[in-house]
Amino acid sequence: PTMLHWRDCGSYSPQNCSRPSWMVWKKRLPGDKVAVLISNLAEEPQDVRVMWWQVGSACRAGVSCTLRDVFAHKDLPADASGGFVARALPPHDSRMLVVGAPS
Repeated sequence: PTMLHWRDCGSYSPQNCSRPSWMVWKKRLPGDKVAVLISNLAEEPQDVRVMWWQVGSACRAGVSCTLRDVFAHKDLPADASGGFVARALPPHDSRMLVVGAPS
């Protein structure tokens, strides 16, 4: 797995923070798929946006790809913006997605 990016910091001390408030990890899978883990390390819910180009997926805005929420065991609708937003991700929670190749 590869850590892509994170945002410093949480609600404690934004000026002197030494830990990220969220992280995004990716891992290439067989079949031109990418696993994406979005983690909220903060003490409050956060919106976290991931663009498909950031995780190395061939998916782009306007291109139809598959998207699966691994933890919820369900397929999600493709986002026309070329990415995904984990809306109001609860504190210390995560979302695990699998992004499929364009169809």
